[in-house]
Amino acid sequence: MNFVWSEFGVLDHCILNKDGYLKIYNDKGEVRKMSPKYKDLFEAVCKKANNFKGQNVSIRTSQNTNSWLTSDWFSDVTLSKSNKIDNTSSNKKTNEIKKLKNKLSTTMNAASQLEEENKKLTERLIKASNKAEDFQAKYSLSEQRKAFIQKEYEMLSQIEKDDIDEQSSALIKMDIVGRDLDIQLKGHPVKLLALRQGIKHENRGRIKITVKKHCDRNYYVVLLPDYGNIEVKMALGYKNNILYVATLEPNHPKFRAVLEETLGISEAILKQSADTYSLDEFVKIHEKIQSKLVNIPI
Repeated sequence: MNFVWSEFGVLDHCILNKDGYLKIYNDKGEVRKMSPKYKDLFEAVCKKANNFKGQNVSIRTSQNTNSWLTSDWFSDVTLSKSNKIDNTSSNKKTNEIKKLKNKLSTTMNAASQLEEENKKLTERLIKASNKAEDFQAKYSLSEQRKAFIQKEYEMLSQIEKDDIDEQSSALIKMDIVGRDLDIQLKGHPVKLLALRQGIKHENRGRIKITVKKHCDRNYYVVLLPDYGNIEVKMALGYKNNILYVATLEPNHPKFRAVLEETLGISEAILKQSADTYSLDEFVKIHEKIQSKLVNIPI
């Protein structure tokens, strides 16, 4: 998908106008508007824009369906690279950097704990599959440590955010809420369906869903008609004209915490070893965790 970035100057405010358009204004009185067809994104975009008040910003203008003028339209806003950082902003950034360094330091100091978890994981893998030796080499303690650190940075990736925004816009344009769909389900999400929902799905890479409602960005609440219409929160993806399941969430907010408490390893580490577990083994893990969640209120 195509779009262009342009400078907009110092942001003054952002409002939802009575005419249905989301509008942003700079300190010169200039205005850019966002089409009502993206109204599901209005709240998030406006909240982000108002956090940038008094600062130089850049705006993004979509070029997917037409050569939309950057002097009239916008689809996203971010801080400008030329933005002058005042002392308050500088102090805030310094504090954020310190917090990040503290997180990284905590991760590094947890090496001994990760080592113990790695030993427990290795023991489980040996019992689960003869591929345990290959996994142990691939997912060493060093690799686990880097994965934790890398995750902190990936959360700040602008490219990743742009990709999600583009797919979210495409899904909104498709107007899939209320529709029955047959979409792609391959690879990692198949294992997540077994682990987080207890469903062993073996249907050659496809699954039927009924889209109930849109949650946020590319997340939707869907029903699975082939499994008693259970409700699942899924992140959908759309690339190369293919609609697919990107990931899905467990139904109970404390699922991950109870899993780690029960197995002695985090869900993140368990997912790294997904190839060494069968769907049946993941379903059994789900049932074990679910039995402990029954008496825990959501």
